[in-house]
Amino acid sequence: MHILIADYVPLANKGEEAIVRGIEDMLSGGRPVALGLFDNVQEATQRGNITIFPRQWLFRFEGNSALSSRGRVLMQLWISAQLRMGRRGPLKNLTTGGSRACRPLQEFFERARYVLVGHDGVFCVESCGIIHLATKHGKRTGILGASTGIAGGRFYKAGLYQRTLEECDFCFFREEHSCESLRRISRDPSRLQVAPDPAFAMRPEPPEAAREILERDEQDRKSVV
Repeated sequence: MHILIADYVPLANKGEEAIVRGIEDMLSGGRPVALGLFDNVQEATQRGNITIFPRQWLFRFEGNSALSSRGRVLMQLWISAQLRMGRRGPLKNLTTGGSRACRPLQEFFERARYVLVGHDGVFCVESCGIIHLATKHGKRTGILGASTGIAGGRFYKAGLYQRTLEECDFCFFREEHSCESLRRISRDPSRLQVAPDPAFAMRPEPPEAAREILERDEQDRKSVV
């Protein structure tokens, strides 16, 4: 089963990987899973059962550390305007209508059963475009773990967010404030739920495995000293 986590996910942060592994355990049902996500890599990279795609293939806003505070607002305004006009920008790279250089991403998207956004609080106008496109292609879509409401930029976000909340198969937020913020614009507020961060869905390792890791860590500390 293929699951595309359509977010910027810096895997060097082990907390981020814990969220990814929690999603894997939550949705796999014991079946083998191929995960796809986006990070700062130059080309599609394989790491175990995770395929890492270049962030720039899809995102102009999410994960873009070069943007100033003003630039972040202007970028979201611009992307929002494009999406309302039916223009997808780099998001078209998810499908065969996009760049041929992004073919590995397009093949993964074609096979994906789930397309998810909001893995670590992240939710923005680009997420809305991704959900809309994935829904049109018959994918199961959802917000899973977001903690971003609609406090800023309501005038240009509200319509897109409202459509996304309708299109998603499920909408789970990891804290109450963000969930309530979006319930106010949802046509069906009861669909929006607060749930634990997906990292808590990780299946625990047996005690023997944990002991082995702790013992190895103790040996590493002694070798440094």
